Amino acid sequence: MDLRTTGTGTGTDLDVHWHITDSTVGSADFTAGIETGFGQSLDKLAAVLSEHAHDTDSTDTRSTR
Repeated sequence: MDLRTTGTGTGTDLDVHWHITDSTVGSADFTAGIETGFGQSLDKLAAVLSEHAHDTDSTDTRSTR
């Protein structure tokens, strides 16, 4: 997985690239679930960032798990 962030005039863009190799028929369900699980993680990240969108001085390091 490659994650890259790029600053923009209105915030930050996040580019995510996956490269899955050597998958087998037995791992198909797991591989198919990666997109769903990662999407849920991004939704949670977006919610946390929205909550603190204007808090540029925050030093809050609480886990959001």
